[in-house]
Amino acid sequence: MAEHNALDLNALRVELARQGARWRSVDTTVAMLEEDDRRRLLGVPLPDASEAERLIAQAEALHMPSGNGAGPAAVSGGVGLATSFDARNEKN
Repeated sequence: MAEHNALDLNALRVELARQGARWRSVDTTVAMLEEDDRRRLLGVPLPDASEAERLIAQAEALHMPSGNGAGPAAVSGGVGLATSFDARNEKN
């Protein structure tokens, strides 16, 4: 996973001024938080690379493609989710 550095707001302001931009950055309550606290606001943390690979492999093992490749597979014996749906065939 790519490592990202925290945004340096002072460097941003300098670059905006250098380019003559009309937009100005201002400090917000979120911008004033420490990096870890800002990350916590984003919700669930991203897993490291090995954990992501494990989760992807687990999801692929659980995936059962349907006949048209567009959704869950129908359960054998006719019980389960429909393999297709067309609203034009439905009665009001």
